[in-house]
Formats: sequence, structure tokens, C-alpha cells
Amino acid sequence: MLKTDRPLFSRPVLAVIMVASTLAIWLLNMTAPTPRLLIPELSRWQTESGVNLIWLEHADWQEGDKMVISLEFNAPDQGLVTEALLALLLKDSLPLSTATLNQRLTAVATKVTSQHNNERQRFTITVSSREDYFNGAMKTLTTWWQQAQIKPRSLSQWQQQRPQDTAAQQLELLLGSSPSIPVISVDDLQQALSQLCHSLERIVIAGAVPAERKEQIAQALVQAFVVAPILETTTQSKSPLSASTVELGTGHWQQSLGAIMLPPLTTPEQWLALQIWIADALQQQKLTLQADIATWQLVLAPVAPTIQWRVLIPAGQEYDPTLYQRWIDKDKLPSLTDRDAFNRLKEQLQLSLEQHSQDPAWWGTSMLELSRLTGYEAIANELVSALTSLDQATYQRHITQLVTLDSLQQVQVFQ
Repeated sequence: MLKTDRPLFSRPVLAVIMVASTLAIWLLNMTAPTPRLLIPELSRWQTESGVNLIWLEHADWQEGDKMVISLEFNAPDQGLVTEALLALLLKDSLPLSTATLNQRLTAVATKVTSQHNNERQRFTITVSSREDYFNGAMKTLTTWWQQAQIKPRSLSQWQQQRPQDTAAQQLELLLGSSPSIPVISVDDLQQALSQLCHSLERIVIAGAVPAERKEQIAQALVQAFVVAPILETTTQSKSPLSASTVELGTGHWQQSLGAIMLPPLTTPEQWLALQIWIADALQQQKLTLQADIATWQLVLAPVAPTIQWRVLIPAGQEYDPTLYQRWIDKDKLPSLTDRDAFNRLKEQLQLSLEQHSQDPAWWGTSMLELSRLTGYEAIANELVSALTSLDQATYQRHITQLVTLDSLQQVQVFQ
């Protein structure tokens, strides 16, 4: 075999190779497929009381009659009181009724769900835009919202049937949620309902909205839900948390819950970066623990967003307080250390967003969340632009800035 100390390529040739490689990478980025997100048209107006109404429309949605209405509130978090109120409002809260709200709405093809975190509350109404169905639904919903009654028997049943999720409650306390009061009364809930009515912030309407009935639909929603003066609320900033771990019970390791508090997000690109990081961390957690059941979520609260997870530990897995590093440590996650792994996860995210963007319900939720990061009108275009331009170096920078273990909160459950 020929041996020589001479370099394989001369310096001019190496320079050409380096320039060509740079151009090739640039061309790949330029020719990467643009995300095919369905982008709805947006319009909005504001009621005299300051509530924003946001319309999301697209020609593809007009082929059906599905309309999704999201009501977002910013009432003060009251822990278990807030949870009980949202749950009981969906039960038999209509006057002189023993049926749940959704049972009463079945005949008009309407369904209501609720969600909340420690800063916001939301009702999502899925309804037909057909005039007869919509009018029938609004008649029931108007009575429900303006005359809701929390019934003692329903409260007692809810308290008896509600699973005692001590671990989740402990994690909420670690994140700064209000301690739950020992006993909840109907008066507590009626007072919380009054605060909720005064805290409506935004209404998002997405889906099949007939142009000739747009004003009628808006007026019906305002008459039903904007029924009290909207009071200005001040959002309290939260002090940085120190890392902590709480162990509950003794015996075999059964569950692990965790959360990382994030600084407030400011761009859709940061949101996309966190989606990739969460998908990678979830995958590594399941591999490390050989677990089948694990959930992760980004709670995009305005002041104190968090990443939260919960995993069921398989039988026989020994507790190791350092295991979490394998799915959180920046030196170990493939998306941060391997370009191919990052590109795969980004491609999966793009495909997922392209699919979700077809659904008015997804845009209704996303508009509420992402509008905190940019103006309403810019959300869709900025999302597409950020998804197209996001590379691994930018991703690494965002994750380094956003995700720090200083605020890691963990609850380990043994039994």
C-alpha cells in the first residue's frame, strides 16, 4: 500500500470543496418543502366591554357545518374550587334539570368541554353552523350560562367520586398553585362562578361560518356570554423556583411526575423548538424506563409556562434519582446532539402540524395560545416561516435559553 505524507487534496481544492459543501447545505435549506399548513383567514372585533371576538375562516371548512367556539377566561386560580366549578358546570347545572349539559345538547349536535391551568380557564363548544341547530344550541347555552345553578347533591357526588390524585396535587403546589381549601361549599362555587363571568377575555370562532349569518352568530354569542362587566385583572409574576423532589409513600416505585418552569415565550419559533424537545424527551424517557404509558404537555400559560410529564413505572424498575438526566440532560438528547435525529423530529412535527391545521378546533386552541407570542394576524404566517427556517443550531440556542434544571420539580410515588 502506497504511503505518503502529502495531503490528499491541495489547499485550492480543499477551499473549493468547503465552498461547495456550504452551497449544498444552503441549497438544501432553500429547496426544503414549505410546510403545507391550512392557513385560515382571520378577522376580529372587540365588544364595548373589551372582549375580543376572533373569526377564523377557510374555504375548505365551508364544505361542512362544524363550528368550534372557544371561550377563554382569566379568573384567579383557586385550585380545587376552580376544578370543581368547571366540572359541575358541565353536569346538571341547568335550572330544573337532572340531565348533564351535554345530554341536553345532544339533540342539537353540540358538545361542551372545559380545560384550565393555574392562569386560564376555557370552554370549547363544538356546534353545527346550521341555523336551526345553532339557534337551538344557543337557547340552551344562554340559559346555562346566565342561570347556572351548582346543586348541593351534585357537589357531594363529585367530591365522593373524584379520584384523589395526591401526586398531581403535590406537583401543583410545588409549581405555586393555591392550596386547596379543606371543604368546598356551594357558596364558594357560586362566588367563583361570578368571578368567572367577569373574566371573559376572548372568544374564538373557527370553522364553517356562513358569511350572511356572521353578525347574527356574533350577536348571539355576545348576548349569551358577555353578561357582566369585564373587570381588569392583574397577573401576578411568579418567583423563580428552586429544584425539589417530593417522595410519596413507600415500597415499589410506581409513578414519576415532573415539571420544568419556563420563562415567558415570545416567538412561535420557541414554541416549535419546545415541541421538538418534548417529543425527544418523551421518547428517551420511555426507552430509559421501558415504559409504555407516559404523557408530556406544554402548558402555555402567559406568565409561567411549564413543561409537565407523568409516567407509569413498569414493575421491577428500581428507583434511581439520577435517571431523569437521561431524558432531560442537554448532552444526552439526540435532537440536540445528532442532526439527523433533529431533522427526523422536525419532519414529524411538520407532518403533525399539517394534519392538525385542517381542523378548526386545533386553530381555535392554537390561536388562543400562540396569540400571546405575536399579533393575531401574524400567527399563521410566522408559524410557517419559523417551521421552514428552524435549524438545529437555532433549536439548540432556544432550548439552552428556555429549559433549565434549576426549576425542575419532581414527585415520585411509591406503593
